[in-house]
Amino acid sequence: MRSNQPAQSTFDKHHAVVIGGGVAGLLAARVLSDHFAHVTMIERDQLINDAEARKGVPQGRHVHALLARGAIIMGEYFPDLFPTLARNGAILVSTRDVRWNQLGLWMAPVTSHAKTSFQSRPFLEQHVRDQLAARDNVRIIDACEVSQLCVHNDRITSVVLRYRTGERHEEALSADLVVDASGRGSRAPQWHNLLGYGHVRETSVKIDIGYATRIYRCPAQLPANWKAQFIYRNPPTANAGESSCPSKAASGWSRWQARCAIINRTTRLDSWNSLAAWLSRTSFQEPVTRTCYKCAIGGPCGYERTLCTRMARRNGKCWLHRV
Repeated sequence: MRSNQPAQSTFDKHHAVVIGGGVAGLLAARVLSDHFAHVTMIERDQLINDAEARKGVPQGRHVHALLARGAIIMGEYFPDLFPTLARNGAILVSTRDVRWNQLGLWMAPVTSHAKTSFQSRPFLEQHVRDQLAARDNVRIIDACEVSQLCVHNDRITSVVLRYRTGERHEEALSADLVVDASGRGSRAPQWHNLLGYGHVRETSVKIDIGYATRIYRCPAQLPANWKAQFIYRNPPTANAGESSCPSKAASGWSRWQARCAIINRTTRLDSWNSLAAWLSRTSFQEPVTRTCYKCAIGGPCGYERTLCTRMARRNGKCWLHRV
């Protein structure tokens, strides 16, 4: 006799493992903590109690803004996140706080109730990580990488951890579910092939834009009626643009992040020199902007790997996406 009752799942929800401690990994671990007895997040980099950029997040040194939908999702899972960010110096910016220049014209301010939170990427990640670590059933292991997956009866049953500090030993960690959120450095294609599932087909789209970011120290009080500035040029004859956004560092002072995005350029020095030469010939710089640009903290850092890669199984179904 056939039953209309749904089949009972044999999936054990004792332990979930998340590979990668970036924003995707942090949110994945938070979601899984509501459904699994224990969640372990594995991060290859050594995490320190300071909001500084790290090797595993190459874009961490560049301008970031948290969009409204992302803020809503984060606020649902971490109710204390945004009050804590605001207390510690994150800056709320509305559309009226933004100067926008396109094709040589300043756009009229737009009134909106929507606001976005500006802070550095490491500053945001540190606060999300702190709140995730406060959950009783979540463990974070840093300076550690997953070297291989262990499979039994076509199911992943454990991962092999390789510690990157001390004696650099390996150990197996059982898992009922493994989520790979390690981003561009993911070893999933290699694991997929080693486990006998064949070669992973890749399709890549190169975006011919590079950009560079430089950090500046902000005056205590900005004598201007705006908090962020975006300047776009007119390609293809004028192919660089600039964005200047407030940020907050862990060391206690506010920073100004200025980013140059330039088409058909690859080196950060070329990009930055092009931007500086262009700005020096324009009237876009107000005295406050020029003041900020005189207080540089270190040199510009560039990012050139603007490549989008789509990976698929042999049946064509998308299963991994890298940006």
